[in-house]
Amino acid sequence: MKKSIILFLTSLMTLCASAQGGLSENQRLIGYTVTDDIDVNGAMVGQADTYTIGALLGPESLADYKGCKVVGIRMAAAVDLGRTRVFLDGISGSTMSTLQEKTQRVYEGWNEVFFNGDGYTITGDETLFYGFDYNETQAMLDNDKGGICGVGEDTTNAFIIYLENALNPVSKVGKLCVQLIVDVTNLPAVNMAFGFFDTGFKYKKADEALTVFTTLNNTGRDAITSYRIGARLDDGQPQYFDKTESIASGASSTWKQDIAVPENIAVGSHTLTTWVEAINSTTLGYNEAKAVVTKFAIYENTLPRNAVYVEIYNDQNSPYSDLLNPLMKFENDATVIPVNVHAPGTSLGVDEAADLHNFYAYTTPSFTINRAYFPCEAHIAYDMNDYLLAFNSSMLQALISDMVTQDLTSPCFAGLTLTNSYDATSRKLTVQATGKVLPEAEAIFGKLALTLMAVEDNVTAIQQAVINGNEVTTNRRYKHDNVLRGYLSPYPGKILTIADGKFTASVEYTIPDAWDASNLKITGILTKADENGEAFTNAHAKEYDVINVASAKVIDGAGVADVDADAATAEVEGIYNLQGLRVADNYTPGQGNLTPGIYLRRYTDGRADKIAVR
Repeated sequence: MKKSIILFLTSLMTLCASAQGGLSENQRLIGYTVTDDIDVNGAMVGQADTYTIGALLGPESLADYKGCKVVGIRMAAAVDLGRTRVFLDGISGSTMSTLQEKTQRVYEGWNEVFFNGDGYTITGDETLFYGFDYNETQAMLDNDKGGICGVGEDTTNAFIIYLENALNPVSKVGKLCVQLIVDVTNLPAVNMAFGFFDTGFKYKKADEALTVFTTLNNTGRDAITSYRIGARLDDGQPQYFDKTESIASGASSTWKQDIAVPENIAVGSHTLTTWVEAINSTTLGYNEAKAVVTKFAIYENTLPRNAVYVEIYNDQNSPYSDLLNPLMKFENDATVIPVNVHAPGTSLGVDEAADLHNFYAYTTPSFTINRAYFPCEAHIAYDMNDYLLAFNSSMLQALISDMVTQDLTSPCFAGLTLTNSYDATSRKLTVQATGKVLPEAEAIFGKLALTLMAVEDNVTAIQQAVINGNEVTTNRRYKHDNVLRGYLSPYPGKILTIADGKFTASVEYTIPDAWDASNLKITGILTKADENGEAFTNAHAKEYDVINVASAKVIDGAGVADVDADAATAEVEGIYNLQGLRVADNYTPGQGNLTPGIYLRRYTDGRADKIAVR
């Protein structure tokens, strides 16, 4: 799905369902909003035309209504819209097909439009786009009041506009006031489904609380007066939790509970399985298809993290990438190592990296931090499209900096150091990686893998860019930094052999003539090994966050050259840490501009020496 910002004048959300006045006893409203509330009344697109607007629901929301029928659409209008087409479309890949539609006069306020015939039967595995054609007139523009109504806060997929053959999210209006009318005759009498489900951050100390917070949706015909939730750690004995609470048919509630963790729980990966055991006086029992399975990890010890790995999913055909790029350079910040992974099919795209775009980059530009999942997010990647035009660069930099700083303190279970040597004549590069590995690493991840990437700065290539604030142009001499050029190791990683808590791995690679070795650096990441081809699936992605990262500039010669008598008179180009990141212009003993440690001092004539700062 393409992401874009549509400018209008201007909590937690789960799929809700509700009965409503005007509907029969067997009909329910489902969607992102099911009340009569309207917070934004009269929003406009800003240009007279007819627009197809609506909301998007997928299998995760529709599965519990399998066999029920969508019989109509309920929607609110801020003004009389005249005769308007109301629709229900099915989405399959890039194909959109009309399942139901009806043209009817739409008045100011809430309107209920019922389809002809029996409606559409929900299969539970489809994606539905539902809404109406909104005709914005010149009179609306003249009166400074449009016909669109919204409620609450912006929520993913709760307000979509179909433009240029793509579904584009809309921001700043909240959730579009549009709802599905569903005949629930085929629902079971009692049923409950988990909605949002969270156990907090993945890594926990043994004495930390394992707290579940989830929404519970009454997807049965009858009201719920009591329920029992079952929970099991790994293959242990079930724990049961009873609660007396009234939840009307179609309504939702929340459940928060600390799960008891054994005192002797082992370091490593663990599984929490949660299910609805009983509702009212009916025992449902464990149902594998409806249970929620969550993985978490227990650790005791951790190592310092070298830096935060920021993987940016960029697109030369998106002007938003031009807006994001300056925010993602992190110049002179040794705690951040960025890599730009360009979209497949573009001139800077890398074929082997298509998996990253297929899974993480549900839109571009977006990025991950250590490829780690943050609780409450819908995706692992962060989409920047809705922010790049809405906020100034300093605010966005502060936001990204806060996110990076938080991940810098996340637990790390293995070290990584990279060194290299390069022969400019043969263009042969040799990279050696070493590191210490804590017992936690193998206990949590199993086998570890090292991925080595060639990353180049100052690459000239085409880019859609923004000029004069909002005008889009094609820059054919655009300078791209931190560009992923290719993989030096097997993709998605070389499985490491761990001996006595350490590893050593080396790779030889011939740098292609098209790459500028003087602008090249090697970036390496440690992850869980992909032994079964499962790294980039929804079921396993949260297990493949980055354990540690390192980067080293390609050095012409045997790594660090000896300093000869003339070195003292050569001009210093810069001071680098052992990961190859530039940290200072120069160093003068006693000046205090470097923290204690070992650094590389590089000279403009290509030589380098080591300096020790105490």
